[in-house]
Amino acid sequence: MVLGFLGFPNSGKTTVYNAMTGLETETGYIHRSDINKAVVEILDERVEKLVEIYQPKKITFPSVEVYDFAKGEDEDTKEVFNSVEAKLLDVIGLVVRCFEDAVIDEELGKAKPLKDVYRFESEFILSDLIIAEKRLEKINMNLKRGVRSALAEAEKKLLEKVANGLHDELPVRKMQLDK
Repeated sequence: MVLGFLGFPNSGKTTVYNAMTGLETETGYIHRSDINKAVVEILDERVEKLVEIYQPKKITFPSVEVYDFAKGEDEDTKEVFNSVEAKLLDVIGLVVRCFEDAVIDEELGKAKPLKDVYRFESEFILSDLIIAEKRLEKINMNLKRGVRSALAEAEKKLLEKVANGLHDELPVRKMQLDK
């Protein structure tokens, strides 16, 4: 599993990352552009009991790759979700600033967590819409070429439903797609 923490600068992403990984990555008012990455093993007593019973030569615990994305917003485009790495995540942990700090408040203004969540959600919806529309273009191109299959027709129908919902600013997770 791949987990990444996204959020605007100084929202607390690295603090959450450190808590999850047990690391002590520098936090604070620095503006870095790198991505922190760690692999965290998930210790599970059930695996330990199985080891006792079967005594394998090698023990492999499940693990999670954890990313801490430094920048939450591209300074040129003002996009908040433009990293290739971020689009490959299995789980997104959105971290928003819900605390007051004189130095951060002076630089970025007062914390507005609901506004930050809405802004990220809008970017997620836009990203999903772009992906859905590109896939629909490929399917339609294949259909025009005479490449037809029941799977392609079903995928087209589903993607059209998804794209319509996204145009209405409805996140995919809230869509009724089983009908």
